Amino acid sequence: MKRLTKFLLVFFLAALLSGCKTLDTFKQEKDRDGIKETTLIDTSKVVEEGEKSIERKVKEGPKPIILKKSKEIKRKTLTTENVKNYVSIPDNYKNLKQDISINFQGIDFSYAMSLMAELGQINIIVGEEVSGTVTAKLDNVPWDVTFQT
Repeated sequence: MKRLTKFLLVFFLAALLSGCKTLDTFKQEKDRDGIKETTLIDTSKVVEEGEKSIERKVKEGPKPIILKKSKEIKRKTLTTENVKNYVSIPDNYKNLKQDISINFQGIDFSYAMSLMAELGQINIIVGEEVSGTVTAKLDNVPWDVTFQT
């Protein structure tokens, strides 16, 4: 029985000691702040391999085309349109070249515009959604100023 106990004790000690570190593993450890650490990844090798792979990809990758002459972007005018000036009154409308005097007091906006259209013999379009009243007193004012105020 003693033999069996000694055999089992030696077997367990051998199993326990086989899991311990050997002298070769102590050579790979670095001592940082009193704590021994083993490095599984060598950072200098990773950096070197990364730089090599980047250089290889740059060599194999697409190359930019270098132009000898820089091309100027030219703009061509396809069509031109004469813009009408709606602020000043053209010479065709002689009724609108005179000064007018108007006194509106609380009348409907669409009715006021229809009166001004009749006086100037022009077309004035007022939408149905436009509403409100107009109170205005104008003495000797040109037509273009009348429509701006």
